[in-house]
Amino acid sequence: MRLSPSLSPYNDLLVPIDIRRCVSGDKEYTDCKTSGKPKVRNVEQNIRKIANIKKDLNGQKVPDGLKTIAAYLSEIQTFALWAAEQERTFLVTGDPAVFGNQYDGIGSHQNCASVLPQISNSAQAKDSTERVIVDWYNCVWALEKEKIGPYPQKDWQAFLKSRGITEEVKEEVPDN
Repeated sequence: MRLSPSLSPYNDLLVPIDIRRCVSGDKEYTDCKTSGKPKVRNVEQNIRKIANIKKDLNGQKVPDGLKTIAAYLSEIQTFALWAAEQERTFLVTGDPAVFGNQYDGIGSHQNCASVLPQISNSAQAKDSTERVIVDWYNCVWALEKEKIGPYPQKDWQAFLKSRGITEEVKEEVPDN
């Protein structure tokens, strides 16, 4: 069920881990309360998590009816890993030339060209980091989503039907 379109936005499968993620109390993360530029150690931890999610997706045995979904979600993780590595390299070097690297036909210089001068021209490192993490990432993520298309909902529904499974999504409402 973790491949479900109802769950996967919440378990990092459909919506990849943001490099800014920092979980207070988790010993793998450091200095979560500090604002500003993300800590490279935390970014690297998030990259490891993305790589592990991808490895788990590629390593698990899934029924034939779920192979397209597993491949779809794995592609998202492959993209997320590439993007996070570009962001990490920028955080370490400060060199926007890293965004010239392409991913599977997504050339950030060509398609996200309007973002790159804003990164280069940011007066403060914090501003350029925000432009990378928000503007550049959103640009390349939009290109990736356009390339891969929507979640294979028909395959999911066909799989559920073939197994006699009915999926019911219940949203919990807080007791305010």
